[in-house]
Amino acid sequence: MSRGQEIRYRQIAILTSAGMGQQEIATALGCSRLTVARALRHPTSQQILNVPDSTFAERAIAPLLAHVETLGAQRLAAWREREAAKQARKEQARQQRLNAREGNSHE
Repeated sequence: MSRGQEIRYRQIAILTSAGMGQQEIATALGCSRLTVARALRHPTSQQILNVPDSTFAERAIAPLLAHVETLGAQRLAAWREREAAKQARKEQARQQRLNAREGNSHE
């Protein structure tokens, strides 16, 4: 297992222990729900999930949740920008149609 994959599996296990669902984790981390399910079956994740002392999880959860919240906020901001641009294009097209109608009615 690569270092990056191990880190991803640990993130998934930590978010699961924080109470997030598989689909929510997949969306937050930008992977598929199948990847999350596979990660949760992996021994690396099982070790984290079965730790009776939750100090490791508590220390790891805070920055990871902050990262997930930041990603969510960034995605929301990007969506809002796309929606605003779409509305501006619609309004511009509407204005062009109105101007074309007014131009045709004066002839």
